[in-house]
Amino acid sequence: MKVKNVYKTITQQVNILPMTTPFQQIQQIFQEMHPIHRSVYVINEQKQLQGCITLWRYLKLIAVKNGNIDQVNFSPSLKETISKNRQELTASMIMHNTPAVTLEDSIEVGLHYMLINRLEELPVVDKQGVVIGDLNVFEIIRHIQTTEPRETDF
Repeated sequence: MKVKNVYKTITQQVNILPMTTPFQQIQQIFQEMHPIHRSVYVINEQKQLQGCITLWRYLKLIAVKNGNIDQVNFSPSLKETISKNRQELTASMIMHNTPAVTLEDSIEVGLHYMLINRLEELPVVDKQGVVIGDLNVFEIIRHIQTTEPRETDF
């Protein structure tokens, strides 16, 4: 089955923001976000995917903000930036790279990307890399074909 048959069955809208979005606005987005979503996608001026801020990454930022910087696994340069310039943080500074799927990819490809990257949703992009939606783990769960395991599979 293709991503195009599955990707809008649960999550109709996608959370996107420009690279220059300040941390305060990112906080507001996460606070108001529907619980089904796990990520916010960061785009450039052409609306092309640049990266992702996952809920897990946001939680790490909150931990740092609350004084638990040594307990969070961030690069030393990002830790320094966060601890010194919290008010100057932007989406481009805290995002990370993320794989994406296209409408023509199979949902198995999406599942593979999720598993190897420990993600619960993936951006869906068009041929120009513009974010047009996301593929949520619950959409995959509802639509993936499963077969009865055979004794030889174990």
